[in-house]
Amino acid sequence: MTEFETMLEVEEWLQDNDVFYNGISNKSCHSDSYMTMVNFENLDKAIQDAEFKESVIKDTIAYWMETGVVSLKCAARVWKRKLEQELKAK
Repeated sequence: MTEFETMLEVEEWLQDNDVFYNGISNKSCHSDSYMTMVNFENLDKAIQDAEFKESVIKDTIAYWMETGVVSLKCAARVWKRKLEQELKAK
């Protein structure tokens, strides 16, 4: 299992890539801030540029799916779907 600190690095990396933004001010924000939205265009780009080990990504996705943070669940579902599509393409 991936260490929690490593999963936080993935979350921070997405935040640094402007994946999460405030739905009122339209400014970049933390994933669990009030009124957080997901910029799916930035998420797609971030997923393509990701350099994390696959095991780290899978553990992080599993953790995010169990949290109550909606923006992380959305990001996790998209990333999981992309991983599944990559497997089917092989």
